[in-house]
Amino acid sequence: MDKQWWADYRKGITASTNSTGGIVGLVSLGITAASAVISIPIVTIGGTVFLCASIVYVLSTGLPEKKRDASDCCGEKLALSDLDRIKLPVTRVALMGASRVGKTTLMDNLNAKVPDGSRTDSPYAMIVQLPGASKKYIAILDAAGQQFSQQFQITDSANALLIFVDHADSNTESMKPERLIEHSQFLEQLRRHIVNKGLRSLRVHILFNKKDLWNSGPDAVDLQSWFSEQIKLWDNLTNKPVTASIFSNWNTLDQTLLTNTISGW
Repeated sequence: MDKQWWADYRKGITASTNSTGGIVGLVSLGITAASAVISIPIVTIGGTVFLCASIVYVLSTGLPEKKRDASDCCGEKLALSDLDRIKLPVTRVALMGASRVGKTTLMDNLNAKVPDGSRTDSPYAMIVQLPGASKKYIAILDAAGQQFSQQFQITDSANALLIFVDHADSNTESMKPERLIEHSQFLEQLRRHIVNKGLRSLRVHILFNKKDLWNSGPDAVDLQSWFSEQIKLWDNLTNKPVTASIFSNWNTLDQTLLTNTISGW
């Protein structure tokens, strides 16, 4: 039994005591009053038995919930609160970015699942074992890209952020200026959230996704310039340097390099 188990046990006992203390007190008071009025030994014995039973109840209900091994829940969709019941803490990596930017596709790739084009509607977590990393488990946190409040919710639960941007929300080589504006506005709000919440310990890596489309298109130079300017806005925002890369979910080398980056977190 490790220190965390004992810490959880103490918390459980405190909660159980608080919930049963009032009942025990009222019953004990009644037994004490009865003992004063009718001096019958059985009343006193009954009070002692009740008190002992109450102590046993508190100790037993205070036992912390059994925790699961990360390997036992690989690939399962979990509520964010379920991560507290993983036996050994795992790095929590939140996927951030607009809808259709490629977050769920990356999740499927890490989980060795064929992408089906589905969209995320609500916050959840999934334990995955990183490819090529022996026994290295992480928790991937995902949320609806069109809901900033959900994105900020998983930010608050994360140790690291993978932030996605792209040039367009469709399979085209040309950039859509309104898409870049959407990303710029989201990134600005995210930076404000990090500052307001004091989340300076976060690791941050920003991915310019879909390079398989835009990198050979007519706007490649302008897009790389825009991306460079966005990266500069993150200087000194967190305690650790913010890193960035040009990326494609369909490029094996890019996936390997990203996996190596995450493994170091």
